[in-house]
Amino acid sequence: MTLFVAVVVVLLALFGASLALVGSLGLLRLRSFYERAHPATLGATLGATSILLAAFIFFSASAGRVLPKALLLIVFIPLVSPVTTMLLARAALARDRAKRRAAAAGSADEDWLREVDELGRAQAEAARQQAVATGGSGGGHDGAGHDADESATAQGRGAKASSPEADPPGGGT
Repeated sequence: MTLFVAVVVVLLALFGASLALVGSLGLLRLRSFYERAHPATLGATLGATSILLAAFIFFSASAGRVLPKALLLIVFIPLVSPVTTMLLARAALARDRAKRRAAAAGSADEDWLREVDELGRAQAEAARQQAVATGGSGGGHDGAGHDADESATAQGRGAKASSPEADPPGGGT
């Protein structure tokens, strides 16, 4: 194997690993499922394809012949991964729409309402921490005189969240 082939293999492997790392960081950083689907797909598709291409070049150069099985992987992973992500996103969207229709009809699932409350509280806490980290007031107010927890919860459940009876003692968890 020549120095040129070794350099190409190393660069492709490093490029693929860095794309997988960026995709993983996107999973940690982004909040919703829909936002997280994109970097995960990019990391899986482009990162895995780059690593497989590096492996294909390395083993083909070592064996002195083209390895067709590796080529099949390089072709099928970029085709299958985005389609799978699209189907997962469509299923999640259909689930979310059904839950919103059920909530509008008054037959909302209590677990789902609890998840909405927890998400609202988590978003308010993240905004509060970001305000403190960036030198903001960190007081938890949204500028209109409302507490961030109440605003986020009211957005998630409508008027029901503004009454004291909406949440059981202890936060409902």
